[in-house]
Amino acid sequence: MELESVPFDFIDEVFAVMEATPQHTYLLLTKRPQRMLAYFRQRRMAKPCLPNLWLGTSVENQQTAEERLPVLLGIPAALHFASYEPALEEVDFSPWLVALPAHSDTCLRCDGSGRLLTCIDDICVACGECMHGDGETECPECGGDGEVSYPSRAGLKWIIAGGESGSGARPCDPAWLASVVAQCREAEVPAYVKQFGTAWARVNLGRGTRAGDPSEWPPGDWPREIPQEARV
Repeated sequence: MELESVPFDFIDEVFAVMEATPQHTYLLLTKRPQRMLAYFRQRRMAKPCLPNLWLGTSVENQQTAEERLPVLLGIPAALHFASYEPALEEVDFSPWLVALPAHSDTCLRCDGSGRLLTCIDDICVACGECMHGDGETECPECGGDGEVSYPSRAGLKWIIAGGESGSGARPCDPAWLASVVAQCREAEVPAYVKQFGTAWARVNLGRGTRAGDPSEWPPGDWPREIPQEARV
């Protein structure tokens, strides 16, 4: 839904369904939280937050965590979550597992320069559509100041973790999954370990499954927790 080719009018229709069915909880997962942020700025900032919307982004390594999670947490949602899958390296989630008070910080869009040469992910941060023309422009996020005032925000309220599945699956070290579980325990945030991945299964089980059966995993703390706010 967050592909550049998907028009905002279509996303409006998806949100209309969510609004019409408040008895259900909807999980929206995106690799492009910047695109979702652009949609909210253009279409939903004047509307109340949907109480049945859980919004998440996928994280594969520390770099994608640092790029995507600050953007995700700036989008209104009843609950924010991260899908640490495929887990490709150990990730420190601790900066985003805690609430932050209102504060000012370096603008993430322009890296403090106050100017933009190109758009992030080829999406205009001002309108959410294609950037027409080239050249330098004032950063619409900070207004050219290089610094942004951020309101208080909650942290992540759920992390799903797992190794990659499929014929070309890259390895996942169970220690990485154990690390994120320990971080969630420390922050009192639910964690859900989904699978160890195909690469682990080939080595340890002798077959190319996704290793999603906890009875086949080594001893450890492998929770499958779901936030209490869940609806049917």
